Amino acid sequence: AMRALRLLVLALALALAPIHAHADRGNYLRWVRHDYYGALNVTRAANATEIAKKYRRLALQYHPDKLVHLPKHEHKKAELMFKEIAEAKEVLSDPETRLAYDETIDGLPRFARPKYGSRSIFDKERLKIGPLVVLLGSFFVVVVFVTLNQRANQMSDKDSIKRSEYYQRWLKRARKADAKEDRYKDRSHNASLTKDADDWYFQRFLVEERIVFREGWEYTLLGRWARRLRGKGKPPLTRTEEALVVEGAVAQVEAEIEAENAAAASPAKPRAAKGSHNAKARKKNR
Repeated sequence: AMRALRLLVLALALALAPIHAHADRGNYLRWVRHDYYGALNVTRAANATEIAKKYRRLALQYHPDKLVHLPKHEHKKAELMFKEIAEAKEVLSDPETRLAYDETIDGLPRFARPKYGSRSIFDKERLKIGPLVVLLGSFFVVVVFVTLNQRANQMSDKDSIKRSEYYQRWLKRARKADAKEDRYKDRSHNASLTKDADDWYFQRFLVEERIVFREGWEYTLLGRWARRLRGKGKPPLTRTEEALVVEGAVAQVEAEIEAENAAAASPAKPRAAKGSHNAKARKKNR
């Protein structure tokens, strides 16, 4: 469970952090695990001279050739520290690479930023995953986030419409008119039917006001993909869209009928005889 949680955190952090133009995927995955400023014991405002001075001091202190007397495990630890110091100096000495590193770290959430002396959530020893898994995990997290956001927006928009003053006035008029016809006289005692009646009023309001409102998981990103995988195609039209399609078809038929009636009612213009026209032309020439 903890491994899955770390993977989710990793995918989310990488999804939220853009990759700089100067940082390829390999550099990116390495940079997010190391605090180079902490390795050299300098601040982010340090200039090239300070970085070079700190590097020379630490390189002399942790150089493997000077620590051959240490036990094997301590010597290996010193080698790793020396490699990190050398890598930090290489990254921070080049202005473009340093800028790319800074922007990469700034793009991470605060909890995911590396800190020297503490193990990063991106440490290979803690998360032995490849770049492909990270990319797929990031993509999955983004898709789920977009889907949940779309569904939440649908519910929020519906609630906003129902709480609007315009809808409340319309609902009051509609219920008053229906009360006279006793449409829901026998349903008032049933809570579930009352809820169905509320939804029916809401759909009726959308159709009458010509408001296209898509609600449901099938209108979200994952919902559309799921329908395509099942071979169901695009989501169905809403009631408002169906009404608009019917109205458009009816209006087109009525326009065609009116055009035919207008063409039939207009009187045909009499055509002049060809011979009389030629006689008039000869007379005019004389």
